[in-house]
Amino acid sequence: MEETAQIELVRAARAYATGLWWSNEDQNQAWLQLVTAVEIAANHRQQVQTAPESLVQALWPELWSALTTAGDTARAQVAWLVAPQIRATRKFVDFLVACAPEPPALRPPHGKLEWDDMAQHARLIYGHRSTALHAGKPFPLPMLERPRSEENGTIQEVPWGLNSGGQGGIWDAKEAPMLLSTFEHIARGSLLNWWDELRGA
Repeated sequence: MEETAQIELVRAARAYATGLWWSNEDQNQAWLQLVTAVEIAANHRQQVQTAPESLVQALWPELWSALTTAGDTARAQVAWLVAPQIRATRKFVDFLVACAPEPPALRPPHGKLEWDDMAQHARLIYGHRSTALHAGKPFPLPMLERPRSEENGTIQEVPWGLNSGGQGGIWDAKEAPMLLSTFEHIARGSLLNWWDELRGA
């Protein structure tokens, strides 16, 4: 494995390990560290060359829709300005879509994650991470809950219900795509698959 890849692999592994250490004490910090671990790998694995306008259309459709009345020049300028931020999201999303592990062999009877919607889940998670870092707003409370154990030995993968609330907030299910324990499984599996890729396994 070439030297740069070795360095990035160790950096990702350290962020992942830090996320595990935080998971019982501060779930917000655990989320941040696990997302960072995936982002390190994503940045090393892929350089996104997509045109700014296409990035905005794909990953920030609300902004693109708001720009429909603007002229072509204004749309191009806005897309160019926000492209660096969106490229980071695109790398994260593409990495998880490409490297995410298969679902666990045993799944809970209720509260399953829609594995085929990984791109949408990744986009939401990266958005929460950015808000937590830049606006000091923690991850949605339902994503911090301890998973429930089922009789068949599996654990809950997503928050219960169509919405949930607590500590003065209410979140729709679409805002809280999975629990921390589920993302840990995905992050770990993705990093291991990337490691196999790096060493040509």
